[in-house]
Amino acid sequence: MCILVVEDDEVDQKAFIRHVKSENLPYDYDIAGSLAEGRAFLKKNRYDLVISDYFLGDGTGFDLIAELDDTPLIFATGTGDEEIAVKAMKSGAYDYLIKDPESCYLKVLPITVEMALHNKRREREILMLSQAMQSVKESVCVTDIDGRITFVNESFTGTFGYLKGEVLGRELHALFKGRAYKAFVDVLSGNSGLESWQGELESRRKNGETFPISLSISRVKDETGKTVGYAVIIRDITELKRYEEQIQYMAYHDQLTDLPNRRFFFSRLGELLGTRRQDPEPVALLFLDLDEFKQINDRLGHDVGDHILRAVARRLAQSVRGDDFVSRMGGDEFTFILRGIRSKEEAALVAKRILACFKDPFTVEGGTFHIKGSLGVSFFPVDGRDAVTLVKKADAAMYQAKAAGGNAVFFSDDLQTEEGKRLQESSPA
Repeated sequence: MCILVVEDDEVDQKAFIRHVKSENLPYDYDIAGSLAEGRAFLKKNRYDLVISDYFLGDGTGFDLIAELDDTPLIFATGTGDEEIAVKAMKSGAYDYLIKDPESCYLKVLPITVEMALHNKRREREILMLSQAMQSVKESVCVTDIDGRITFVNESFTGTFGYLKGEVLGRELHALFKGRAYKAFVDVLSGNSGLESWQGELESRRKNGETFPISLSISRVKDETGKTVGYAVIIRDITELKRYEEQIQYMAYHDQLTDLPNRRFFFSRLGELLGTRRQDPEPVALLFLDLDEFKQINDRLGHDVGDHILRAVARRLAQSVRGDDFVSRMGGDEFTFILRGIRSKEEAALVAKRILACFKDPFTVEGGTFHIKGSLGVSFFPVDGRDAVTLVKKADAAMYQAKAAGGNAVFFSDDLQTEEGKRLQESSPA
């Protein structure tokens, strides 16, 4: 895997190099210290992925996007600004990482890179599928000026399930439904003044089954220019829609545990906090890390570790309330968004239920494993009013809980509030 890193800060450059070497990541990489140098590398080499700082001495990472073709780009920014994050995603970036002074953001780099490349592969598959569908023989029919079918090909009868004799003379628009139906009828009736129309509709087969189609309709004119009928090309896009739904799902869900992923988490939290600007209803954010999980991976291998992570994810999903949001941030880290929390006592009850799911051992691959977790809690708006701040503070509280031997801690300026002590004492061992 060949990566281009565009970073003008030498400290961050060295942190990246150290991390790649210490973690034995299978990356070949070039490092550009400016936007101009990054452009020069892109002209000479082809890269699987680009990681770019947002602010560069001679421009911004956004200036690279137009030159990347289909190479995925991940932004690394130290600002933590939500507007920049949103702009990055809308501009075509696959993800963004928030840089911190300790370079902890590099821990999630392998997962972020893997997801970006996976999504790009899936997009290419969808593109290939779309191109393949274009080459397949489409359903074609011709109507008279009143929209009554005068001709259909064999693909049409196969798609809709009718014999030719059953559709000839029938009004074509009777086969369609949906929001775009009026535009289609307007073209047929001549009221729109359009020469052609393209869109998506819901259609009906002979057996009553509805299915999505892509349809294009054009006027057929005689030698005098008078409209005498319409030519219609129809494509069954059921499989394409299914693939689009799968890609959408995969982009926002963790492939190992099937929980919402880091991107989905920040999207949901950002939307939720945005609705709370004027009415700051409390929201609790919980950050969970499994204790000593790395030793299991190192000793027994990642296959066993993956089985354990899936089992943990199932228990975590079952431990929260119906409207709570649980996601996997990556590795052995999980996050929770609790809405409608009126007090720290309520958050403590949910936290205890989460930690209680570790009370019973996990039986995986014939082995029994006693897993524990450390949990940190932060609150909106008391501890912060943006997603990045809340995550950082919940993460800090989690590390305090881990240092104390597990269980859970509420964030406070000194991480030693009475609520944090009480929750540690009352949480299950």
